[in-house]
Amino acid sequence: THEMSVVKEICDRVAVLEHGKIIEAGNVLQVFTHPLQAVTRELISTALRLDLPQSIKENLQPQRAPNTFPLIRFTFVGKTTSKPFLSKLTEDLHVEFNILQANIELIHENPVGIMLVEAITDEPGLIEIVKYASLHDLNTEVLGYVG
Repeated sequence: THEMSVVKEICDRVAVLEHGKIIEAGNVLQVFTHPLQAVTRELISTALRLDLPQSIKENLQPQRAPNTFPLIRFTFVGKTTSKPFLSKLTEDLHVEFNILQANIELIHENPVGIMLVEAITDEPGLIEIVKYASLHDLNTEVLGYVG
């Protein structure tokens, strides 16, 4: 099925097919929170409300330009959804953020939080943010640059 919102609600395991071949498989929580394939990311984007707002899509640039900043998607799973990650990150790395979108979903009783932020930082700062998030068990995607 292409109804990933149904898969999220009722299935324990999921397999993603492309041209009749399995390209990714695993438990639903793992596949939804750490998709490995572009096709998988596309399929789950609606179920987890990952689509970018139109105003952000229109201004998103693949490369950094003057007066633009990284657009980052953080994914929190389980206990990490109830921790003050962003305030701690701001305090520890002295970086400011604009929260552009945030949502929490339940997948098999596990909270999954998705936060879209603009990080007011340079490239070395971005590298530190990604490292910091990894140390705190967050999935981090740099989607591009916005201004």
